[in-house]
Amino acid sequence: DDRSELVGVEPAGGAAIGECFATVSKVKDGDLKGWGAAWEETATRIEETAASAESEGHAISAADAYLRASTYWRAAGFFLERGDENRIAFCKKQRHCFRSSLRLAGVALEAVDIPFENGKTLPGYFIKASATNEPRATSIILPGGDTTSEEHYLMSGQAALRRGYNVLLVEIPGQRLVDDCPVYHP
Repeated sequence: DDRSELVGVEPAGGAAIGECFATVSKVKDGDLKGWGAAWEETATRIEETAASAESEGHAISAADAYLRASTYWRAAGFFLERGDENRIAFCKKQRHCFRSSLRLAGVALEAVDIPFENGKTLPGYFIKASATNEPRATSIILPGGDTTSEEHYLMSGQAALRRGYNVLLVEIPGQRLVDDCPVYHP
């Protein structure tokens, strides 16, 4: 259930409990379109807050808001049908906000392509635990079928980095949220 995942990333800065409760209070049970619209409204507002903070030179506040906006954009697109025109747009906004957050927080995020099969690659992110080139163990994190690398950064990537591990987040084939969203590289 996507509701518990939203609240579950709050300790990592990926959501604010009050923002989550205020958003879901606008949704009637079973109203998937209403779910998307409510989260789109929240994501837009929080992304605008982040952009304003960034333009005023408040990098930490902007990074925090962008990280929450990334989660909210994912929530907005979670129940959209494959053919919905907002699906790709929300995916792009999720990734833009995520990358903006980490950039402003000083986290060195590198978009990577992992060779796969038949000349295809798997998109992902590589994040070093420190700026040094000191050899370190790397935690390889593969999101499930209904999650994204950005979400798994919050669920386990941050914890691995804090413990001194490099992190490789890799999208796997068949993920219904990302199959149509080839926007890892700027």
